Amino acid sequence: MIEDIGFIGRSDERKKALQAVEHGQNVLLVGRSGIGRKALLHSLRGEFEGYVLPAGTNKNALLGLARTIHEDVGLTISISLLPARTQKRAQRGEAIVWEDLNHPLTRIPQIYEVLAASLEGKDKRIFIESLEVAPQQAEFFAQLLGVAQVIACMDTVNRRNRVMKMLYKFQYRLDLRQMSLNDASDIATAWTKAHGVRFANDKTQAAFVRHVAQDSGGIPAVMLAMMQSAKATGEITPATVREFQPENARRYFDMTPFLIIVMVVFMAMRYASRGLSEIEAYMLSGMGSALMFGMMFLLRQLGRRRN
Repeated sequence: MIEDIGFIGRSDERKKALQAVEHGQNVLLVGRSGIGRKALLHSLRGEFEGYVLPAGTNKNALLGLARTIHEDVGLTISISLLPARTQKRAQRGEAIVWEDLNHPLTRIPQIYEVLAASLEGKDKRIFIESLEVAPQQAEFFAQLLGVAQVIACMDTVNRRNRVMKMLYKFQYRLDLRQMSLNDASDIATAWTKAHGVRFANDKTQAAFVRHVAQDSGGIPAVMLAMMQSAKATGEITPATVREFQPENARRYFDMTPFLIIVMVVFMAMRYASRGLSEIEAYMLSGMGSALMFGMMFLLRQLGRRRN
């Protein structure tokens, strides 16, 4: 989704997500990278009050959230964790500023425990940009799901066991798919018009819109990158329409058939050399076969990682 032109093609999904949040449900937004999960999350954040936990959550991000919560409703923290001077101030009923709490919160598990204790019973929302976290943090996310309403994003390729085990706590799941060709065309038309992208003529504009809609695969982030690139180049002409390609549009040559043929040749050489008692050829074919098996295994592993 491209926020500055509205949610073309996603109005139904956004409406359903809004209703789920209104009903107090934990909402999970699922989709591949670039599909618009975070855009929808921040759109919901604009409609409802809540705290945001950014993607790639680290200690600084957690401390930032803790500070926001402290300034809003106050942190619930064991007095034993406070410095002696701060303990005396707390016992006298004086206000505790963030600087008094920043230093005692040194470990990530400790911060999560304080966050969970502070949010319990407060009827607050947390918007989590990504559930792609380390297994230890997944356990703490599960704690937050028990004390606050959570709206979170998750990539479809996420297969972390501890993350998957807590998904049952989300009462509503919304799977975001690629944009249809018509919706993608409407987005490209609206964006190029809103941002003043120049075309040689109307026919060129139609060709460019069709090109973006088709070659982007319906992924909003890819569409945006293509259109921004086109805007930066000046006027689009019929000759330059197809110059704008998504970054992932590289063409790969499949080496598998070639490797299979080479392996078959080496195997044939191996048996032929045994029949002819050619020791050198036999050794060469054996080494070649082992090399081919190793290369095929490596290519298979690389293919799995890319997928």
